[in-house]
Amino acid sequence: MKKQKNEIFNITKEERKDISGLKHTFAAIKGANYPKGLFAAIIIFAIISVGLGVIEALVAKELLMTVTVGGWDRLVKFAFLYFGIGVIRHILGYADSYCTTAFNAIVMRNLNLRAYNRLSDFKAECFINTDSSTIAGRIAESGQVCMIFLNTLSNISQLLINVAYTIVFAVSAPIIFVVISVFYITRAIIMKFVYPKYYAIKKKNIALGDKARNIKLETIRGALDIKGLNMQESFSGEYREKNTLTTDNSISIGLYLRNRRTPVNFFTITINNLVFMLLAAYFGKTGTLTSGIILFAWTYKGYVHALFAGLLDLRDHFTNVETSASRYMELFDEKRYPIEKFGDREVDVTGDIEFKNVTFYYEKNSPVLEDVSFKIEPNTITAFVGKTGCGKSTTLALIDKFYEAKKGKVYLSGKNIKTLSKNTIRSNISYLQQSPYIFNATFKENLLLVKPDATEEELIDVCKKSEIHDFILTTPKGYDTLLGENGINLSGGQKQRLAIARALLKPSKILMFDESTSSLDNDSQAKIQQTINNLSKNHTIIVVAHRLSTIINADKIIFMDNHKILAEGTHKQLMKNCKEYRELYSIESKNTENNEDK
Repeated sequence: MKKQKNEIFNITKEERKDISGLKHTFAAIKGANYPKGLFAAIIIFAIISVGLGVIEALVAKELLMTVTVGGWDRLVKFAFLYFGIGVIRHILGYADSYCTTAFNAIVMRNLNLRAYNRLSDFKAECFINTDSSTIAGRIAESGQVCMIFLNTLSNISQLLINVAYTIVFAVSAPIIFVVISVFYITRAIIMKFVYPKYYAIKKKNIALGDKARNIKLETIRGALDIKGLNMQESFSGEYREKNTLTTDNSISIGLYLRNRRTPVNFFTITINNLVFMLLAAYFGKTGTLTSGIILFAWTYKGYVHALFAGLLDLRDHFTNVETSASRYMELFDEKRYPIEKFGDREVDVTGDIEFKNVTFYYEKNSPVLEDVSFKIEPNTITAFVGKTGCGKSTTLALIDKFYEAKKGKVYLSGKNIKTLSKNTIRSNISYLQQSPYIFNATFKENLLLVKPDATEEELIDVCKKSEIHDFILTTPKGYDTLLGENGINLSGGQKQRLAIARALLKPSKILMFDESTSSLDNDSQAKIQQTINNLSKNHTIIVVAHRLSTIINADKIIFMDNHKILAEGTHKQLMKNCKEYRELYSIESKNTENNEDK
């Protein structure tokens, strides 16, 4: 673990460079379609504040000078002037606060919407190769980007006021200003080399934190399996290790910055104060500076310190917001998270599908499909069968354009699928996978996701067809019963039946069922199978099945083996012409007979 902790401090030039500047921040804010009017108002308020700051600094100087010479009548006039400036600044501050709050809310909303929409465009491989907490962590950075960006704007506004006081200070006591400025400039130069590495280290540690958060998410999602297999200690140990590593790193990172800032701050503050007082004593004794000027310089020296510290902190804020923005903008990096690409061609989908010499692989030299060709006629039932891992499910995923063929072409209604729009493909295909996701909503809400304007009669009809209606009526609130995350309150078969109802409700020309009835009892499966068969009058039905008995009436059965099509035809034709299919069917028949005897 110690080795892992030390490795986080090994920062490359590229990692430093990635969070230098503000390219990711500007890209994020620009992409969020920020409200330009509010932004302009914030800038205008800042400029006005600077002007008021200059006037206030001059008044403050005259006020202190008046006190030292006993000009009490003039003091009253300056006091009211100083008060008036304060009132105006507070009114402007209120208006600025309103604009900043509105700007923050709008930008944060747009950043979140942009990230969510991007998430919808990710290729399927992004969700397979990246854990959900990593993606969620990058989306969550939208809040950090907005908050730190606005804090930075606020700091710039205050910084400009500090500039006003510093100008007055420099004109009033130029020699003192030059000397103490040397300390602050030295501090800025030293810290310039500290912050980039600090935030690069911090970014790497945040990535480690993503892994710990992912374990928490997995624990929540798989709570019942973890309990059922007594895996609590295993998960707890892994989380403890990751969380401890992140915590130890956070402490080390904090010490890394503190160990460098403490001696620098001592140099720029403590020694600086000593030098100032020695210079003030010298110039006061020689009569070079009046007591009023020295009093003003001492009273408002903090503004000079705040200016230089603010400039350094501004770099700190810039690097901080850039760190969050760079993580957020990774969502839009197509090399890291490739997005789906569709054509713009809209066509009427008739239901015919064709593969021509299609080859597909997730990793080179490990083909999942190899030179596959077939044709599916509209309004027919086609079944894909074969051993596990032969490419059946991948074939369905290619039809719905979850993936793209590496070689060959896929045609939908006679058109190359690459040229078709997303709407043409996804609106006309209902793809039901073996382990469907049930959303944390009611029965009704889960159904209405695919057809928001569906009537109650339509909901009941598809639920009856999928053999789930009677069960729904037994639940506490019927169709308004909440199901829990991923339908935790449902059995595997009930999930599949609800998912089938959802697929039947969606008005699609092509229906694809990937082992969608595998968790059902024989009676329910037979009834649903009959429903699916009846749909073939107006729909193209594609089924992936392991139980050959469920697809013997299919118009075409495509038998796959070793990532290729070994044979195709009707059940009778394959029983006659395909030895491998005949053997597979024979084994299933014997198993069924043995189960019945028991």
